[in-house]
Amino acid sequence: MEGGRTDNRADSSGQVFVASAEGRGMDRDRLRYMYVVGIALCTIALGSAATAGDYLIAGTFGVVIAYLGVRYWMVATGKF
Repeated sequence: MEGGRTDNRADSSGQVFVASAEGRGMDRDRLRYMYVVGIALCTIALGSAATAGDYLIAGTFGVVIAYLGVRYWMVATGKF
């Protein structure tokens, strides 16, 4: 993959086909589900880290939760 965006492949005649990242991957429902699972797991990890007194790690999980929340919103509203 070149740049993480396209996948160039040639068939036996040498013709090159470009498959974009939009043409393969997960649909919106599955992406939303994966973001919800990620948020739930990070919430558990944040609680565990805060209980143990590791506030820097807990803060990191908070940032990840915020990022996943924004990504969830982008997928849910179709702005990705």
